Amino acid sequence: MKKELKKAGNDRRVSKISVEKENANQNDMMNDITGMAVESNISKQITERTTKIVIIVILSSLFLLPFFEINTFKSYKSSLELGYNMLTDFYKKVEDGKYSEQDY
Repeated sequence: MKKELKKAGNDRRVSKISVEKENANQNDMMNDITGMAVESNISKQITERTTKIVIIVILSSLFLLPFFEINTFKSYKSSLELGYNMLTDFYKKVEDGKYSEQDY
């Protein structure tokens, strides 16, 4: 019985090795036919993982970047707008009589 189990285990190992050799032969044939290298499983996994990371980074930056702008939380007036407001306030006060010629 133990010999049969060992033989079955050896057969599995042999079959795995023969499948790997067959895959390698198929890859070599594809290289010869197409002239391009066939992508390995490791490179496929790395490519998929890298693509997922890049997509996550791009989408997160797309949604998070507006929160890092100053105008998101507080609006600042430009110097042109501030100067215009100061002049109109001064003009209104002069017309109301709050300023005299001595105050200038």
